[in-house]
Amino acid sequence: MRRDFSPVAQRPIPDRESTLRLPARRVTDDSSLRHYLSLTRRSWWLVLLIALVAGGAAAGVSLLQGDRYRSTATILYTPALVPTPLTQDGGDPSRAIDTLVSLVQTDEVLARALPATGYATTEKLRENLDVSAGSNNDLISISVSEPTAQAATTATDAVAQGFLSWRTERQNELVEARIAFLEDQLAALASDSEAASEVRRQLTEAEAQLRTSSADLTLVQPAEVPDDPYAPHPVRNGIIGFLLGLFLGVVVAIVRDRLDRRLRTVEEVEGIYGAPTLGVVPFVPKAARGNRGSALGDFTPRERLTDATAVADAFRTIRTNLGLAWLGGRSSHVVVISSAVPEEGKSAATANLATAFASAGKRVLAISADVHSPTLHLYFDRIEQAVAANGRGAVAPGADRGGPSGVIEVLSGDVSLDDALRGVVLNGAGPDGGELALLANGTRFFDPAVLYQSEAMRELLMDARERYDVVVIDAPPLLVSGECSVLARQADALLLVAQVGKLSRESARRATRVMESAHVEPRGLIVVGRRLEDEEAYGYGYAYGTSRAR
Repeated sequence: MRRDFSPVAQRPIPDRESTLRLPARRVTDDSSLRHYLSLTRRSWWLVLLIALVAGGAAAGVSLLQGDRYRSTATILYTPALVPTPLTQDGGDPSRAIDTLVSLVQTDEVLARALPATGYATTEKLRENLDVSAGSNNDLISISVSEPTAQAATTATDAVAQGFLSWRTERQNELVEARIAFLEDQLAALASDSEAASEVRRQLTEAEAQLRTSSADLTLVQPAEVPDDPYAPHPVRNGIIGFLLGLFLGVVVAIVRDRLDRRLRTVEEVEGIYGAPTLGVVPFVPKAARGNRGSALGDFTPRERLTDATAVADAFRTIRTNLGLAWLGGRSSHVVVISSAVPEEGKSAATANLATAFASAGKRVLAISADVHSPTLHLYFDRIEQAVAANGRGAVAPGADRGGPSGVIEVLSGDVSLDDALRGVVLNGAGPDGGELALLANGTRFFDPAVLYQSEAMRELLMDARERYDVVVIDAPPLLVSGECSVLARQADALLLVAQVGKLSRESARRATRVMESAHVEPRGLIVVGRRLEDEEAYGYGYAYGTSRAR
């Protein structure tokens, strides 16, 4: 008998008193120190890579520069007893020292050193010259850097000697000019006048100063041949480059995190969906490589922790949270499981949640309602194949393709529900003798939304409620088709699977808008992520990977 496909009035949203009423966790402040420390740990490889590249580049550039030697000569400034225009500085010693430092670097002084240094121009010599003065003393340091130690010593000595000779010549010229001036004054004065006596005294002092050539600069430390090059410093520069690279790596990691639109934490998922997290499911590496059966938890009590037992523990927690939410509610419940986008792990969550309820003694029906990509049956094939290999049972016909009959055939009236149901061997049976049945799907349909809002679908769910304690439906992703919203309005709860590190903020927000338009809302979240022992977040830390398990 053919089923009636005529649409029925949409059922009202189930009583919210029978659903979970836990508040969603508050979204943490991204600018907190804890967030940045977590971000740095998550991107440690990027930070370390940038630091190593920066340190290696700094050390490499230093090695390519070649050795540089530096020799230094020290000159002491002693103001002359007899003031001259070169020493009249207004009584400010620091000003006199600064003036002398500038004079060393003039072309007139450096030109005296060119023949000994081998430089063609004073500009070239000035590029390798360093002249400085002590802040608390009257010492002037002259240094020249060269590719060889001897060249550095020769050039430094040439500059120092050139400056001393230039300074002495300038002072002698000034003294000679003073002597000539005094002699002219003396000739103009009467020989017996008092003014003439003062001029003779000054003339005698000037002549004595010229004979002694007492300069105000003294070379106290000649240039010496350096034993080791002062540059380059590949080790020091490498360390500095490494430290700068660490800082740059952290900055790059922060910028990369800001540009990355994927959700990274449980709090971020809860903040967008506005629903509490029922449980956190560990990431299963084998499932990411296409082995869907490995994503089914092992609900048999075991002492050794494995991926399968960790998955089972997570879904026991989810089962407990749902059980607490349903206390005092109806005897049977229909749960729709979906996600925003494909490959977030919704089919794996459906299989595990159904098994978790069945292992607790419940009669459970798992329905594969995702006709676009039916994969729910693949999670149970490994268990049935293991049973068949041990001679304790047989694989259901057509198990590799989900069976010849499924939800489409039942809704269209071609097959009865009893004929389409497929018993599933429990992966860890409970003491109360639970039961798990699968209504798989091996047929694609051009417009499944018409089927899911028909009278036939309503009758199917009514029949399933009478037979089973829990009905778990694997629905299509919210952003792929509209069937999920149709199914959610006929169920008691909509659970969303969110895989951190895969789900983007834009996709999550779009999914939220889809649910708001359909007047449905998620009752809880199942978050998929990988556990890390060195982080704290909702009892877990996460190094996020992308699973291909649906």
